[in-house]
Amino acid sequence: MEATAEDTSNIKLFWTLFNEVLQKVKRDQNFKFRPIGWCSDMAGPNMAAISAVFGKEAIQYIKTCEFHFKDHRNRKARKLDEDSSECFKSLCDDL
Repeated sequence: MEATAEDTSNIKLFWTLFNEVLQKVKRDQNFKFRPIGWCSDMAGPNMAAISAVFGKEAIQYIKTCEFHFKDHRNRKARKLDEDSSECFKSLCDDL
């Protein structure tokens, strides 16, 4: 998506417009995109926008790829002391 920033408001706008297009195509003002799941990176704006447009229950259907999960894990682990960092990584890997 072409945008100046990948923030919650832009992603929310995308999903809102996507739903409007589907409503016009289906000729049903109540129609809403309802996938069985989502694949997203660990970016907070993605999760916040999906929750805002599709409801808080949509969050439980978000799956992330292993690369982004481990990247997110490593960023959080760097904020901890060495022992806590290793414990945190191990717990994440067990998930």
